[in-house]
Amino acid sequence: MKAKEVLQRYSNGERNFQRVNLQGESFKGADLSGADFSEADIRGTNFRKATLKGTNFSQAKAGLPKRWVIILTAVIIAISLLIGILAGFAGSTAVHFGTFDGVSLTSLEQIIAASIFILIWGVVLVFTIRQGLVAALGIEIVITLVVATFAGAITFAETLTKGLAFAVAGTIMVTFVIIVTILFAIGTAFAVTTTVAGAIAVAGKMSAIAVAIIIVVGALTVAVPYAIILEQVVSVVAAGTVFIIVALTVLSAYLAWRSIKGNERDAWVCKIAVAFATLVGTSFYKADLTDATFTQAQLKNTDLRAKSLIRTCWQGADQLDQVRVGKTLLDQPAVRNLLITKDGYKKSYVAANLEGANLAGVNLESANLKQSNL
Repeated sequence: MKAKEVLQRYSNGERNFQRVNLQGESFKGADLSGADFSEADIRGTNFRKATLKGTNFSQAKAGLPKRWVIILTAVIIAISLLIGILAGFAGSTAVHFGTFDGVSLTSLEQIIAASIFILIWGVVLVFTIRQGLVAALGIEIVITLVVATFAGAITFAETLTKGLAFAVAGTIMVTFVIIVTILFAIGTAFAVTTTVAGAIAVAGKMSAIAVAIIIVVGALTVAVPYAIILEQVVSVVAAGTVFIIVALTVLSAYLAWRSIKGNERDAWVCKIAVAFATLVGTSFYKADLTDATFTQAQLKNTDLRAKSLIRTCWQGADQLDQVRVGKTLLDQPAVRNLLITKDGYKKSYVAANLEGANLAGVNLESANLKQSNL
């Protein structure tokens, strides 16, 4: 049904629009208060700045239309391939300079250098898992500077026999390249994480696995020829490159999955992914949803940065954790879960913002509401 027809019927006094298909229609700024859109298909529908007081969206299907799921997935795959290529270059270059190749070290010295380099990256990966991506950035930068300084010192010592100017120039070049390549690898980790999270937000975890595989394949497609050019196909450089590419991808995919599941350490990843996924999803941006009902509605990839969520009912709403909520009360995981399940028995809501929340029928026996806003 077209938006024009719905608005015409509404103006004639009709309020029952159950099970209608409104995919991609626009009701921007319209007043549809009290209308019944239960079980309606509102994927991709625009309700921006609409007045929807007391409107019923029970069991409605919101989010992305199928065609946009396909389009956004294709975009993510293209981005993944590009990231994979860049990761292959960054990983190969980082490990290549990490082993100080081109400097006259013995085979044993190169193996030791590579082992130390890979060990450092292993420590960084573990630290990232435990502390989160942003917290790990600091230690990664410190390690980068230490490695670059060490490499610069070795380069200076090795090239000093060719003249002081040559040694200084070589040291600056090697230090700069190592800093750039390792920071580039760090940036790649951020890119992979957000891309995989975006894939999960748009099309589910299976698409995320596909994206991770594409990134690894794209990276190795670059890394292997790079190793051949260096004539080090079976060297520690090639092995180190593969380790970094696979480890970074697996780690990033895990962080993405963890963030989508609500982990607070990398909550920013989830917010970026959801913002991307809701670009063409159902939008209630700045809409008035006072007393509206979303009981058992499917809300994944929906923009709920509404003007008002006073007494809005969310009981049984599906995937409310994958919607764009801005600074509304839905931004609090504990409150969001309370509104969905109606079960607050013995749970803590200390300093929680429950202003305007619909708590009708909620079990708050023995719940901790200290300093909460009611």
